[in-house]
Amino acid sequence: MTNEIKEFVKQHEADYKITVEKYVRKHGTGEYLWLLNFKGGGFNDIWGHTLEDAIKNAREKFTSEHTQVDESSLRKATERTSREQDRMGWMMMM
Repeated sequence: MTNEIKEFVKQHEADYKITVEKYVRKHGTGEYLWLLNFKGGGFNDIWGHTLEDAIKNAREKFTSEHTQVDESSLRKATERTSREQDRMGWMMMM
């Protein structure tokens, strides 16, 4: 964590809960894991170096009428958010 982040946290920790988490990256390629939602409901994830790359990859991977990607929903995953989304998926399958 950089000194700037540490200073920011120190200045605001009395008024806010501040969490600093690393994003999930694929070893070897350096791609980020991006979480996404579908327009009709549902969710999944995709790998990409940038937001634009992730959108392109998602358009190529999810081509069904039931998996239209809501491009505004894409966000980088942290270990915590990735685990939470996985857990929701598992719960939906039971």
